[in-house]
Amino acid sequence: MNVDDEWAALVTTAVLGTDRRSLPEAPPELAAWSSSPDPAVALLDRAAALVTARRAGARPLPSVPRLRPPETDARPPCSPTAARILGRILGRGERELLGEWLARAAGRGWRLPAEHAPAVLHRAAGDPKLDAPARAAAGPLAAWLDAAFEPDRPAAGARATGGADQTAPSAAPAATPSTTLARPTPAAAPAAANEPAAADPTAMDAPEAAKTSLAGGSSSVLNSRDPVEAIVEVFASGRAGALRGSLRAAVLTMAPADLLRLAGALDGIPGQPLTAPLRRELADLARVRYDLAAAFTPEDEAPQTKS
Repeated sequence: MNVDDEWAALVTTAVLGTDRRSLPEAPPELAAWSSSPDPAVALLDRAAALVTARRAGARPLPSVPRLRPPETDARPPCSPTAARILGRILGRGERELLGEWLARAAGRGWRLPAEHAPAVLHRAAGDPKLDAPARAAAGPLAAWLDAAFEPDRPAAGARATGGADQTAPSAAPAATPSTTLARPTPAAAPAAANEPAAADPTAMDAPEAAKTSLAGGSSSVLNSRDPVEAIVEVFASGRAGALRGSLRAAVLTMAPADLLRLAGALDGIPGQPLTAPLRRELADLARVRYDLAAAFTPEDEAPQTKS
């Protein structure tokens, strides 16, 4: 008896109906299941018998080798607070904040939390500035995830160069951000003028960086030594919409001690319904960056807001 042929004959009869098509004669193996005088009942009995035969005759699939656990990472895990901040950053999708988180984690010698490792590695895979720091933060877990879920994925060196496999950097980045963050480098092309560039850890202090990033503003903005006042003046002058990228760059380079003060100042700007979404965006960005800095700062060195 061919089970597949018998099943196809029963399906055809069931679709047409036993009143239009007579039930095929049962093979000897199914004769005991065709004793009912009602052809519809006999069809269902034989179908049940065939389903059982097909399941009983199925061969087991080849065994899958068990995954070996990743190599031990001797580095301590990041704090629960830092892990929560990383989750917020991944939800926001901002690569600048992810780069800052990875640099601060490297500076503290913390490893990437396992629950966020796949998302971080996926987010960083297409960015040459983030891929190596992300894989260094993940440690042995990065290679384990590649082998387990992406066996055809090229190694980090091959992805970066397009050539032969090279050893991925395992050491932490040479420079890590301090509590006073650095000035972003100018954009390479005019098309990127509204996007914040990567921070230079050796650049000027934060107030000067914030002023420099607002170079397209008025002279009163450039004369301000306080980056918070500079940003508020940009909104007051009506230039905020045109300087969105520069404003974001200023927030991304601002000292943590000024971030909460900036968020409060932005919340307190009256009116201006057209710039309200931008004010909320920058205020939220300032709060996330403050929380990020606080998560990696020892309690005795926690950033203090200016009075």
